[in-house]
Amino acid sequence: MFDVADIMCPRDTQNLSRIPRMQAIYDALWKIADRHCPATVFEIGVRAGYSAYTFIVGGGSVCEYTGCDVDDRKRYGGPWLDWAEKLLRDLYESHGVQWELLLRDSQQMTLLPGTFDLIHVDGDHTYEGCMHDMELCWPAVNPGGVMVVDDATYLPGPVRAVHDFSAKVKDAERIYLEQSPTGSMVYVKA
Repeated sequence: MFDVADIMCPRDTQNLSRIPRMQAIYDALWKIADRHCPATVFEIGVRAGYSAYTFIVGGGSVCEYTGCDVDDRKRYGGPWLDWAEKLLRDLYESHGVQWELLLRDSQQMTLLPGTFDLIHVDGDHTYEGCMHDMELCWPAVNPGGVMVVDDATYLPGPVRAVHDFSAKVKDAERIYLEQSPTGSMVYVKA
């Protein structure tokens, strides 16, 4: 595992007081990546790239990463995707990971079926947005791959969406909760 403070954007001062909590969240994501060893990763909600870094370094087997987020300069008022690009450039140089960042709203996307080994859903945290992202992403998970949904025990929208999606998903071999301060629901595809 790694120290999240070592990869934080210098302008991410809002999270300085929350480093222990953040560390626990990224440790949980590291365990998921280490357990499932994905080669291809897709992420909705990149922000500063901390989870991208975690999946790539934690899994040790990622060769392609694609992230999707809205233009954060308009939405978040920070240099977050610029920092994510820096982290991904560093990972390309140190690990050879091919990467792409898409400035798109996931609510307006389509994905090809069976494309990714690990998909991380951490975008729109409303019930409707989270449910849309899960329904968009689940068919794109390769057999034996995983879909990880962030904030599964923390925010009302994802909590309810995860509950409803879990009740109707048919081709999951296993569904489990990776414990962290916000909870990550993991769906393993049969």
